[in-house]
Amino acid sequence: MIKIFSDIPLLFFDFSGGEFMLVVFAFLMLFGPKKIPEIARTFGKAMAELRRATEDVKREIMSADMEKEVIDAKNTLNSLKTDILENPVLKELEKTKDNLINQSNFSPNNFSPNNFSPNNSTSANPATPNNPATTIPTPTSTSN
Repeated sequence: MIKIFSDIPLLFFDFSGGEFMLVVFAFLMLFGPKKIPEIARTFGKAMAELRRATEDVKREIMSADMEKEVIDAKNTLNSLKTDILENPVLKELEKTKDNLINQSNFSPNNFSPNNFSPNNSTSANPATPNNPATTIPTPTSTSN
Protein backbone atom coordinates (compact mmCIF):
# COMPACT_ATOMS: atom_id res chain seq x y z
CA MET A 1 0.00 0.00 0.00
CA ILE A 2 1.40 3.45 -1.01
CA LYS A 3 1.28 6.12 1.66
CA ILE A 4 1.77 9.83 1.06
CA PHE A 5 1.83 10.64 4.73
CA SER A 6 2.60 8.04 7.32
CA ASP A 7 -1.00 8.02 8.62
CA ILE A 8 -3.03 8.28 5.37
CA PRO A 9 -2.97 5.26 3.01
CA LEU A 10 -3.60 5.71 -0.72
CA LEU A 11 -5.79 2.79 -1.74
CA PHE A 12 -6.36 4.09 -5.29
CA PHE A 13 -2.97 2.92 -6.61
CA ASP A 14 -3.14 -0.46 -4.90
CA PHE A 15 -5.19 -2.64 -7.28
CA SER A 16 -4.53 -6.00 -8.94
CA GLY A 17 -4.92 -7.37 -12.47
CA GLY A 18 -8.53 -8.46 -11.90
CA GLU A 19 -9.51 -5.00 -10.75
CA PHE A 20 -7.75 -3.52 -13.80
CA MET A 21 -9.74 -5.83 -16.11
CA LEU A 22 -12.94 -4.70 -14.39
CA VAL A 23 -12.06 -1.05 -15.08
CA VAL A 24 -11.30 -1.84 -18.76
CA PHE A 25 -14.60 -3.73 -19.12
CA ALA A 26 -16.55 -0.84 -17.56
CA PHE A 27 -14.76 1.60 -19.86
CA LEU A 28 -15.64 -0.55 -22.91
CA MET A 29 -19.29 -0.77 -21.85
CA LEU A 30 -19.60 2.98 -21.22
CA PHE A 31 -18.00 4.26 -24.43
CA GLY A 32 -18.23 1.37 -26.90
CA PRO A 33 -15.59 -0.06 -29.22
CA LYS A 34 -15.90 2.77 -31.80
CA LYS A 35 -15.25 5.62 -29.31
CA ILE A 36 -12.31 4.02 -27.47
CA PRO A 37 -9.66 4.78 -30.19
CA GLU A 38 -10.79 8.42 -30.30
CA ILE A 39 -10.67 8.67 -26.51
CA ALA A 40 -7.22 7.01 -26.46
CA ARG A 41 -5.97 9.46 -29.14
CA THR A 42 -7.29 12.43 -27.16
CA PHE A 43 -5.74 11.04 -23.98
CA GLY A 44 -2.38 10.58 -25.79
CA LYS A 45 -2.46 14.17 -27.09
CA ALA A 46 -3.28 15.43 -23.61
CA MET A 47 -0.38 13.45 -22.15
CA ALA A 48 2.00 14.82 -24.84
CA GLU A 49 0.82 18.36 -24.11
CA LEU A 50 1.32 17.77 -20.38
CA ARG A 51 4.83 16.46 -21.05
CA ARG A 52 5.64 19.54 -23.21
CA ALA A 53 4.30 21.86 -20.51
CA THR A 54 6.41 20.06 -17.91
CA GLU A 55 9.50 20.45 -20.10
CA ASP A 56 8.73 24.16 -20.58
CA VAL A 57 8.48 24.64 -16.84
CA LYS A 58 11.75 22.78 -16.33
CA ARG A 59 13.40 24.90 -19.05
CA GLU A 60 12.14 28.11 -17.42
CA ILE A 61 13.46 27.02 -14.05
CA MET A 62 16.82 26.09 -15.59
CA SER A 63 17.07 29.39 -17.47
CA ALA A 64 16.23 31.29 -14.29
CA ASP A 65 18.95 29.33 -12.49
CA MET A 66 21.40 29.99 -15.32
CA GLU A 67 20.50 33.68 -15.29
CA LYS A 68 21.09 33.77 -11.54
CA GLU A 69 24.44 32.01 -12.00
CA VAL A 70 25.45 34.51 -14.71
CA ILE A 71 24.53 37.42 -12.44
CA ASP A 72 26.50 35.83 -9.59
CA ALA A 73 29.50 35.33 -11.90
CA LYS A 74 29.32 38.96 -13.05
CA ASN A 75 29.18 40.15 -9.45
CA THR A 76 32.16 37.97 -8.56
CA LEU A 77 34.14 39.28 -11.52
CA ASN A 78 33.27 42.87 -10.66
CA SER A 79 34.37 42.39 -7.06
CA LEU A 80 37.62 40.77 -8.24
CA LYS A 81 38.17 43.67 -10.66
CA THR A 82 37.61 46.13 -7.83
CA ASP A 83 39.98 44.18 -5.58
CA ILE A 84 42.66 44.14 -8.27
CA LEU A 85 42.30 47.82 -9.14
CA GLU A 86 42.34 48.82 -5.49
CA ASN A 87 45.31 46.58 -4.71
CA PRO A 88 47.99 48.61 -2.90
CA VAL A 89 50.78 46.82 -4.79
CA LEU A 90 49.25 47.86 -8.13
CA LYS A 91 48.85 51.43 -6.93
CA GLU A 92 52.50 51.46 -5.79
CA LEU A 93 53.60 50.12 -9.18
CA GLU A 94 51.64 52.88 -10.92
CA LYS A 95 53.29 55.51 -8.69
CA THR A 96 56.72 54.05 -9.41
CA LYS A 97 56.06 54.01 -13.15
CA ASP A 98 54.90 57.63 -13.04
CA ASN A 99 57.95 58.64 -11.00
CA LEU A 100 60.31 56.93 -13.45
CA ILE A 101 58.64 58.58 -16.43
CA ASN A 102 58.76 61.99 -14.75
CA GLN A 103 62.41 61.59 -13.69
CA SER A 104 63.63 60.54 -17.13
CA ASN A 105 61.58 63.11 -19.08
CA PHE A 106 60.40 60.20 -21.16
CA SER A 107 57.00 60.21 -22.78
CA PRO A 108 55.72 56.86 -24.03
CA ASN A 109 53.57 58.67 -26.60
CA ASN A 110 56.55 60.40 -28.20
CA PHE A 111 58.87 57.42 -28.22
CA SER A 112 60.08 55.99 -31.51
CA PRO A 113 63.28 54.06 -32.24
CA ASN A 114 64.36 56.70 -34.79
CA ASN A 115 64.66 59.55 -32.31
CA PHE A 116 66.30 57.45 -29.60
CA SER A 117 70.04 58.09 -29.37
CA PRO A 118 72.06 56.18 -26.80
CA ASN A 119 75.13 57.74 -25.14
CA ASN A 120 77.60 55.14 -26.42
CA SER A 121 76.89 54.65 -30.10
CA THR A 122 79.50 51.96 -30.75
CA SER A 123 78.24 49.55 -28.12
CA ALA A 124 74.60 50.09 -28.99
CA ASN A 125 74.99 49.47 -32.72
CA PRO A 126 74.62 45.89 -33.79
CA ALA A 127 77.44 44.17 -35.57
CA THR A 128 76.89 44.59 -39.31
CA PRO A 129 79.20 44.32 -42.27
CA ASN A 130 78.71 48.03 -43.12
CA ASN A 131 79.65 49.21 -39.63
CA PRO A 132 83.46 49.43 -39.33
CA ALA A 133 83.24 50.01 -35.56
CA THR A 134 82.28 46.42 -34.97
CA THR A 135 83.47 43.21 -36.47
CA ILE A 136 81.56 40.09 -37.20
CA PRO A 137 83.40 36.92 -36.35
CA THR A 138 83.58 34.54 -39.27
CA PRO A 139 83.79 30.79 -38.79
CA THR A 140 87.08 29.22 -39.68
CA SER A 141 87.40 25.72 -40.87
CA THR A 142 90.08 23.51 -39.45
CA SER A 143 91.11 20.33 -41.12
CA ASN A 144 92.53 17.35 -39.24
